[in-house]
Amino acid sequence: MGPHRPGSRGRRLGKLIGLLRLIAEKADLVEADLDRYYQRDIRDLWRCDDEGRPLLTLRQVWVRIRHLPSDSALAIADNGGTVPWSITDHLLADTWLVIAQANSAKGKAPRDHPRREQEAQKRNATRTVRRRGALERAKARNARRLAGRTQN
Repeated sequence: MGPHRPGSRGRRLGKLIGLLRLIAEKADLVEADLDRYYQRDIRDLWRCDDEGRPLLTLRQVWVRIRHLPSDSALAIADNGGTVPWSITDHLLADTWLVIAQANSAKGKAPRDHPRREQEAQKRNATRTVRRRGALERAKARNARRLAGRTQN
């Protein structure tokens, strides 16, 4: 492990907390992807081999989840139920856009592929919901901290 920097422990804990939250909220998707792509059972987190070593660690789960392909159940769920676009899909959309702009009347050319615009709108809406949730959690956490200080 590299040198420790101030605040780095908090970032590592944040990853752990995020992983535990993901497992708690989307356990079935995590389990399905671990089984489909890595032939691992999520229950191996609580099982040990003959020498007492865990069969699966949280770090191994984290690494595997971070490197799931775009057609994984988690990726599809995070993308609103559709498979995220591949590089090929984006290149085809760029080709479509160039052809559409070349064949359109002046001033009526599309700005982007319609599906890409829809995806951007969905991403922005999801980001807004996540930010609101994070803000509400932070407000609740700060209120608990403030309440704890006033009681002392």
